[in-house]
Amino acid sequence: MDEIAAAERALDLRALLLSETPAPDWTGEIGWLDRDRLSVMLEGLDPDRTVALNCGPGPMVTAVADNLIELGLPMDRVMYERFDYSEGASLLDRRLRWRFFGLALGLVAGIAGFAVLMT
Repeated sequence: MDEIAAAERALDLRALLLSETPAPDWTGEIGWLDRDRLSVMLEGLDPDRTVALNCGPGPMVTAVADNLIELGLPMDRVMYERFDYSEGASLLDRRLRWRFFGLALGLVAGIAGFAVLMT
């Protein structure tokens, strides 16, 4: 918690400490990281200067990333790490997959074109 507090001061960071269930020593918020909470977190922030970092279970991370993008945060400003990549794909996952396929297709076309020129 001390490191998070120091980072908040040094980086102009806005952290949301949230637990799904209460605990005796918990001082953060209780509940789910839903669209309403995300909307409040984004209030007053310049979307082009804001980076959202998210880590957790796959379905939660996918839902949060999609909601942030739908709330107006540019896709390249949403970063996450999922505990499990086998469940669902976020908007960002799908966009990156298409970029990869496009790059692969371009590479194949380039190799094929080079091969034709060399024959």
